[in-house]
Amino acid sequence: MNRESTYAGKLGQLVRFHAALAANASELTYLEGALSRFEELVNEAQEVGRHQLVRAAASLPCALRASRRRRRFPGAITDFSGL
Repeated sequence: MNRESTYAGKLGQLVRFHAALAANASELTYLEGALSRFEELVNEAQEVGRHQLVRAAASLPCALRASRRRRRFPGAITDFSGL
């Protein structure tokens, strides 16, 4: 099995593991408390991932506009911090 290095890959493994545990919950009654906590953590991690996607999508139009500007005006001054 390959080791995942991306957040989405690691989260996918956690979700699959959680699904396997949930499918066998009737045989794992002694882990009931730990399983419910693990479910909360997986849900929280998924929510964090969704927030990161929304934030990345929100910043994308700004980056696209800036790259288009650089293509249209290749010699234009883009750093105004010294003015």
